[in-house]
Amino acid sequence: MVKGRIDIGEGTIAVFVVSLLIAIFIKGRGPEALIIAMLSVATFLFGIFGAFVMQNRHRRLDELRSVLRRDDANYINIYKLTEVFGKKAQKQLQKLIDDYLIN
Repeated sequence: MVKGRIDIGEGTIAVFVVSLLIAIFIKGRGPEALIIAMLSVATFLFGIFGAFVMQNRHRRLDELRSVLRRDDANYINIYKLTEVFGKKAQKQLQKLIDDYLIN
């Protein structure tokens, strides 16, 4: 936390408390048509924004899975190809692959 600045959690709590106090102690005339329309539009836009964010995260996760599968296939392929050089070479390569994947 930077000295002299409000943390996001503290700011959220402060805004909530102030808004709650305003809602309790200041009486209004009730919801007007304009306010209801603005809330409807805001809710609709929030839903669209949320859908875009979820779609983007899902696409990025799919790309990550694809890259990881490709890497795994490459390691398995290299391991199987070292069978030509004998069991000793295959064991050494297995240790190298294990060390790489673990660390």
